[in-house]
Amino acid sequence: MIMAALNKTASLSLFVMLGMALLLIGCSNSVDNFLNVSKASEQPPANLLASKDVLASNENQDLWLAETGEILPENRIIEQSPQLRSNKDIAIERFPKGDIQTDTVTYRNDQNRVEQTKAVPYEDINRAQKIKVAILLPLSGEHEKVGRAILNAAQMALFDIAGDYFELIPRDTKGSVKGAEQAAISAVNNGAKLILGPLFARNARAVKPVARKNDLKIITFSTDWTLADRNTYVMGFMPFDQVQRVMRFAAEQGLVDQAALAPYTAYGDVVTRTFSAVANRTPLINPVMIERYRAGDENFNDLVRKFTQYDERVLQLEEAIAEIEIIPEEERTEDEMNELARLKIQHTEGDLPFQAIVLPMGGTEVRAVTSVLKFYDVDLSRARFLGTGLWDDPSIYNEVSMRGAWYAAPSPKNRASFETKYQSVYGEKPLRIATLGYDATALAAILARQDIVSGDRNFYDYEDLTNPNGFVGLDGIFRFSGNGLVERGLAVMEITKRGPRIISPAPKTFQFERF
Repeated sequence: MIMAALNKTASLSLFVMLGMALLLIGCSNSVDNFLNVSKASEQPPANLLASKDVLASNENQDLWLAETGEILPENRIIEQSPQLRSNKDIAIERFPKGDIQTDTVTYRNDQNRVEQTKAVPYEDINRAQKIKVAILLPLSGEHEKVGRAILNAAQMALFDIAGDYFELIPRDTKGSVKGAEQAAISAVNNGAKLILGPLFARNARAVKPVARKNDLKIITFSTDWTLADRNTYVMGFMPFDQVQRVMRFAAEQGLVDQAALAPYTAYGDVVTRTFSAVANRTPLINPVMIERYRAGDENFNDLVRKFTQYDERVLQLEEAIAEIEIIPEEERTEDEMNELARLKIQHTEGDLPFQAIVLPMGGTEVRAVTSVLKFYDVDLSRARFLGTGLWDDPSIYNEVSMRGAWYAAPSPKNRASFETKYQSVYGEKPLRIATLGYDATALAAILARQDIVSGDRNFYDYEDLTNPNGFVGLDGIFRFSGNGLVERGLAVMEITKRGPRIISPAPKTFQFERF
């Protein structure tokens, strides 16, 4: 039964399967490359969601667009420059040439501090020439459902945040390498300034030469970090920072002796490398051991038995019982009788070799693994189970053996209203991965209007995309490093009978030193 469950990948949630399928093995120093990118920022991140409510509650003519991309309601404007244009027709005539006049305005920011910025009336940029962005997804074939979910979310961002100045161009990759290449060529021919997607690593590799030839940047939804460079930005949910966040949080709670039990998969390879790298960089953590297994291995139970030092703990129990039983019953103290009664209902005695276990698997597999651990007298009363975003899955929350487990993932707070609205619009719950489509589209729309105001015609350049202050989206704060990898601010969640709850909130800014 246990080994059958380890083989039963068909019942994994779609998000878990994608996480496994999209992730490929990188070079041996990939983990160190990722863990080296983090530096503190000077300013808070740009909030991609802030303009949604402003646009919903104001008419365009009452709004100003700052050069930072922020939308300012007129009631926040304190003073306009004397050069404020009065003849809008003159400005409109200049738009086809890309010459948008700006004014200097004094306004109050979100912290109620007075600042100055260049700005234009929001209605003016909607008359500007459209900035086109392509989104490449599998909209037919085996993975159509995933592609449609991401596109639906992208269109919600288009409605919430973008104006007439921005056009999203969906293209179907058909889930194939050839389809992805053709989709990219079609996007280029239609004037795209940026490519969002594709979803799969093999498709992204086919798109990269097309993008490079036409000097376009790519923001891919893949989790294959080997794609990342100065032209390709990997936005998918990767395990590096998830493992680091949950391991360090556990150590801060006193769980310093940590182990990992991982499958021989690409995902397991990444997590075990990250486990070692994080432990090496964190003096507080004592890396006790790493154990690996293969799905379907008939020796799996023996492996777990050894991993948990089950035989040694059984022997300790037998010795502890014998030590009391050797005392004549009439001579035993009350404490000794109580201790004997306690020992006789135990299966083992003594401490485990670890206080926390990193388990990089999801779905039916994690349930099967925790069942074997429980058989060898390891449960959450004896050691804390630590996981990644693969546990951000309702099928995991319902598992009794997982209650009390911790995992690191984006905070669910920002995406709660999105999920409600998505279900209202499309009649079904969004796939977990759908938020990537929303955040990527919101980012593209805001960077476009920022460049429109500044007069920068080099849309989506390296400096824009690698802003060290980062951005705030549905999945919390994120930013792209200079090597193209995404870094996220994560919460630590605990699984309870009512679902996950936040036990350590996600950071709101990158204004801190990570190491």
